[in-house]
Amino acid sequence: MNTALYLDTARMGTMCPAAQEACQAYFGLAASEGCSPCFETFLREGFDAWPASLRNRFGGLSAWPGLSRFDHYVGTATGLREMPKVLLAGRTANLMRLAARLLFRSCRRVLTTDLEWPGYLGTLENERARLNRSLIQVPLRAMILADRCSPQDAVRFILRTFGVEGCDGLFLSAVTYQGFRLPVRDIASAVVYASPPPVIVIDGAQAFGHCSPGPLLDQCDFFLTGAHKWLQAASPMGLGLCPHPRSKELIQRILADMIAAGELDDPLLTFSQQCKTDVTEAFGETVSLVPLFPCAGAIAALLREEGGPGGRFQRLLERAGQLESAAEGTSWQPVTPHEGFRSGMLLLKADCAETKRLSPTAVRQRFQEHGVALSAYGEGMIRLSAPPDGLSTEDLARLQAALINCA
Repeated sequence: MNTALYLDTARMGTMCPAAQEACQAYFGLAASEGCSPCFETFLREGFDAWPASLRNRFGGLSAWPGLSRFDHYVGTATGLREMPKVLLAGRTANLMRLAARLLFRSCRRVLTTDLEWPGYLGTLENERARLNRSLIQVPLRAMILADRCSPQDAVRFILRTFGVEGCDGLFLSAVTYQGFRLPVRDIASAVVYASPPPVIVIDGAQAFGHCSPGPLLDQCDFFLTGAHKWLQAASPMGLGLCPHPRSKELIQRILADMIAAGELDDPLLTFSQQCKTDVTEAFGETVSLVPLFPCAGAIAALLREEGGPGGRFQRLLERAGQLESAAEGTSWQPVTPHEGFRSGMLLLKADCAETKRLSPTAVRQRFQEHGVALSAYGEGMIRLSAPPDGLSTEDLARLQAALINCA
């Protein structure tokens, strides 16, 4: 059955209208201009640098600020007061490799939790082993799932472990892949006064376009996220923000070293860096620029929303509550953590032993047969992402019927 209710934004968001309009306009521009001087002006300086004739023809690209101002544009969307340095990458995984190198080149003992994305934990472990460093993991997942841990408890556990283990680096998710919003700001504020200050990296993949991450970035050295989830730009593109002056130059040096050594091959990352410094290779690789423009359109749409990123987060919280209400009376029980951990994602767990034995793929396919797209994990766990466009009475009735029929 076709998807009638999409609740899988944490995996990949549906493309928002502003991003779709930007994509369509870009394809028209590519068919008309190719890589002409007019296009190069547009790429570097933005839509407003064009003559009126081109602005009228390709109005769907009006959100594009140009590579020269894109850093400021992204910083505005995250709520940062100061303009960050922004790295653009074709793959977020490449930015994670850079983050791991930053952490273990600067730190001997890095603290994280068992709530982080497994792929990113694997990247950290590979770099830790390569440099013979230590990775300390705080076990929080079981306690949060059982509602035996408040945000204040999490802060205490992490800070106590950080001190006892002599850690000098942190890797934490602003919002975990299962939807728990971690008290990252409180943790970072408590450790930043250590001497020397620890290196702090935040995984914001589930935060950008979901909640307002600005306050989280005040003491952060590197914040990595993407454009294709809650921002709803659809085309995958990694964004690495360097908000703190103390680490911008170090990150740049590490990046240059990794590229020179052939350890980091990302054409968009290399090209965007060269464009900002006006040092482009005469015979460089042809790069796909498609993700830039839907990203800019989606950011513009986010900034136009009532209350901006903060307003969107409150609406997503309310919609997650509606999803939880729809599960009442079914055999799917909400995994309801402490209020302070909640986000626009909801975890449900099946009571039925047969459902618990099914593979995640089989569970996901069953819901798809009822027109509902969502994420599924092992042991009967599913994740629902609140839709940015709201929920109708029909949507909630469809979800409730699917929950009843898929157990």
